[in-house]
Amino acid sequence: MSQEYSSCVAFALTSIHQQDEDASMLFAPADHIILDEDKFVEDCNVGFDFIENNCALLTFGIQATIPHTGYGYIEYNESVSDPFEKDNIFPVLNFVEKPDHNTALKYLHQGNYVWNSGIFLLHMKTISEEFQAYLPGWLEEFNKENIHNNIRKIYESIQSISIDYAILEKSKRIFVKKVNFGWSDLGSWGSLYDHLPQNEDSNAMIGNGILALQTND
Repeated sequence: MSQEYSSCVAFALTSIHQQDEDASMLFAPADHIILDEDKFVEDCNVGFDFIENNCALLTFGIQATIPHTGYGYIEYNESVSDPFEKDNIFPVLNFVEKPDHNTALKYLHQGNYVWNSGIFLLHMKTISEEFQAYLPGWLEEFNKENIHNNIRKIYESIQSISIDYAILEKSKRIFVKKVNFGWSDLGSWGSLYDHLPQNEDSNAMIGNGILALQTND
């Protein structure tokens, strides 16, 4: 049963709310790698302080280094004189789908675009208000009694929509923090290969395995 991010966040919010009505949360994809964990924790602490004191939503944007066509981009407003700039936090202007090469090159040269990491920080009160504004009724669906016995039925009946489309792109409270903690998306074999140790033949292997080569030559 395939579902987009919004339903997962809604389910998590209602579950966490039962334990802590004032919680701050971080949501992150499972197939990413973070090499500098200390810097990541530092950025998270700055981010949590920001969302808790400004009733804001925050996403992490990765400084673009190449015109990558496999990532979404975030355009931010760097022309606004803002007290949060010292923490590399800026208002979001647009979320952009994966571009073609020429467009990605333009983003890189323009300078105010970052890769969309899919990592975002939310405070319970703020994100609950945004759900009520843009996805009314969703939190109530996931707050019913015996939710764990009925979760499959709810997932099958509810709209499958990304939280980027449903809330983040529409919100007037969304900000991006430019970060650099050694992030990479491991969503392809090529990106996974780049982060694995390789032998003298440039083969990457985990554990004790046997490599076989098949050729028609």
